[in-house]
Amino acid sequence: MEKELKLIKLYCTICHYYNTRLVATTQRLSNNFCPKFSDEECLTIYLWEIYNQKFTLGAVYEFTKKYYGEWFPYMPNYKSFNKRVCYLAETMQVLADILLSELEISPEVRTHLIDSMPVVVANAKRSGRATVASEICNKGYCDSKKMYYYGVKLHALGQSKYQTLPIPKVIYMTPASVNDSPAGKYTRKRKHLPKYLLE
Repeated sequence: MEKELKLIKLYCTICHYYNTRLVATTQRLSNNFCPKFSDEECLTIYLWEIYNQKFTLGAVYEFTKKYYGEWFPYMPNYKSFNKRVCYLAETMQVLADILLSELEISPEVRTHLIDSMPVVVANAKRSGRATVASEICNKGYCDSKKMYYYGVKLHALGQSKYQTLPIPKVIYMTPASVNDSPAGKYTRKRKHLPKYLLE
């Protein structure tokens, strides 16, 4: 029951932000401005399944259909669900910015930690000849997974917190070849962070 309550709380939180701050990024100028399967439901499903360690759209869709089908009776087929998630990509970015801005960041704590994960566009076999989204992607190596890949790297910079996980402060992408240490300079160079964070 506790898990179900968390899902309900997530849905209510998304509805609150959607109706107050996100609606401008999702406004539809068509006859289908109020679909049966709502944007709020789509956002809830996507974030809930990431919480449940489902990191591909296929896994998100199958898990939701199997275990939460009664909760989302108007969930469309996989192709339509995929299209809706893509449509809401900008909304998810805005939502992430809102949630990050509301975390309790202490101006007195100067210690920050950085970590990253690969976002694979092409695996090792195709990494040498892949050209998709070449303006942001390139070939890199992930030491923790011992693999070469073509894509980007997702970095997270968090403020250190005693005996618990860091508080996320900035999340950003770099080409796959950029490691964590240079990524700090990459971010400072673009003025995304105060200078003192990386000294």
